Amino acid sequence: VMGKQAEQTARSRHEKIPFAFCKRALGASTNPAQSFLSFLPCFYCADPSYGCRSPAAYGGCCAAGKASPCCDVTTVKRARGWPVKKLKNHLNYAGKAMRSLPVTEETYSLITENCGRMQHEPDAILKGWLQREVRGGIKKPWLRPRKYWFVLTEDSLDYYSGCEETAQRLGSLVLTSLCSVLWPDKQTYKETGYWAVTVFGRKHCYRLYTEHLNEAVHWVCALQKVIISKAPLQTPTQLLMHDIEENHNSPEILDQIYHNNPILRYTAGPIYAPLLPFPYAAQGGQGYAGLCDEAVKLFHSLQQLEELQDPILLMQGVLQTCHDLPALVDEIFCQLVKQTTEPPIPGAPTDLCYWQLLVCMSYTFIPSVPILCY
Repeated sequence: VMGKQAEQTARSRHEKIPFAFCKRALGASTNPAQSFLSFLPCFYCADPSYGCRSPAAYGGCCAAGKASPCCDVTTVKRARGWPVKKLKNHLNYAGKAMRSLPVTEETYSLITENCGRMQHEPDAILKGWLQREVRGGIKKPWLRPRKYWFVLTEDSLDYYSGCEETAQRLGSLVLTSLCSVLWPDKQTYKETGYWAVTVFGRKHCYRLYTEHLNEAVHWVCALQKVIISKAPLQTPTQLLMHDIEENHNSPEILDQIYHNNPILRYTAGPIYAPLLPFPYAAQGGQGYAGLCDEAVKLFHSLQQLEELQDPILLMQGVLQTCHDLPALVDEIFCQLVKQTTEPPIPGAPTDLCYWQLLVCMSYTFIPSVPILCY
């Protein structure tokens, strides 16, 4: 059966491989595992593309009937992408060995040979050398590019000091649905001579450089594919909104939800992240900062309503910001609902300022359906 499958593969590659040596290898032992192990090096020797350079055309040293180190599996260090360790792992499945034989050219082309880290990173999607901006020390405070070994997986973008097995991991950027990637632009290439790829994460921003445009595009596409595959990231406020919607007919459960989650209630302190998710690289435009930063600043502005005797100008500023940045409308609605839920003194002048701004928002903007239901 193994010989028949190998013959079919040879036909697909328009080659003719003699299989007398295959029968000899398989019949040399009654042990299926041992026969399978002895067959593999013969198969590789039969094709010159696998390293055997014997004068015997397409037969190699095995087909010629000569003893050769390539027929001894114990001396085979690597058969072009098939380490001895991997061959021995296949022996544990000798009963299913037919599915492991043989390797077609299309499959073989996907077996990459690089320096060391491949077998220790089975989840790696893409890897290679890229340059990244690093900040110098006190004597050299400017940014300068430095070469690192980058590895892209389904969960993160990591970079190492080198490609060896013992190389130290120097940093990692966790990839979520809120991450984003900027495509390389010609302006940066004209100024620096490099094509730049910018990856925005929650805490870090990696600016990567390469001299080749096709390599930069390859990395951008791979990164975007990983980001798109991620499930939408939800904030704690969104998750609690779902719980409230599911239990809106149970007052006791609702009281427990509000009691156990201060993020839903009035707070006199600041917030350090938006109540709703925003892409990490989302820019406000028109002189504004990023959406995440603007959302946090707006909450601080809302809290100033409690201290002002005439809050009209501040309210106008909030409305103008929402007009310029429509993506923040839902966020401001959530912040106002939060500050009008269980205030210290219900109906006090400070509490009424929040209600007045909530009324102005309701007359001026329409929230999305989930926020409207909330």
